[in-house]
Amino acid sequence: MIAVFRNEILKEQIDNSSKMFKLLDANFYDLYKGSRKIIDRGRRAANTGILKGVIMGKKTAVDAENEAIADALLQLIELNLVVVSNEKGGFDFDDIETGTYKLKVSKQGYKDEIIKEIVIKKGEERDLYIEMSIN
Repeated sequence: MIAVFRNEILKEQIDNSSKMFKLLDANFYDLYKGSRKIIDRGRRAANTGILKGVIMGKKTAVDAENEAIADALLQLIELNLVVVSNEKGGFDFDDIETGTYKLKVSKQGYKDEIIKEIVIKKGEERDLYIEMSIN
C-alpha cells in the first residue's frame, strides 16, 4: 500500500514538471502522458527480453556520413512505452514481455520511421540499427 501511494506522489510530481513541455513540444507531451508508467526494476519479469540499438542519420542534406541522432522518441506501440535516444543515438527497452511489436521513431526534422514485426524472445537481447531520413 505504501509503495502504491509513493508511486502516485511520484506520478503527480513528474506530471506537474512535464507541463512546461506542453507548450514547447506538444507531441512529446502527448507521448509522455500516454505512456507514463512507473516500472519497478527491483523485480524482473521471468518472460522478458531486451530491445536496444542506435539511431543514425544525416544532420543536413549535404552531409556525407551518418551521425548519431540524440533525443529521438522511440515508442513501442503495443505497450505504449517511450524512451529517448541518448547523445550517441543509443536506446534500450528493458524487460519487454515476449511478443511481436511495432516501434515508432520520431525526431523533429526527420521522417518518422515505423519498424514492424520486432520479435522479442525470452532472455534475448535484440539489437537494432535505425537510419532516419531528413524531412
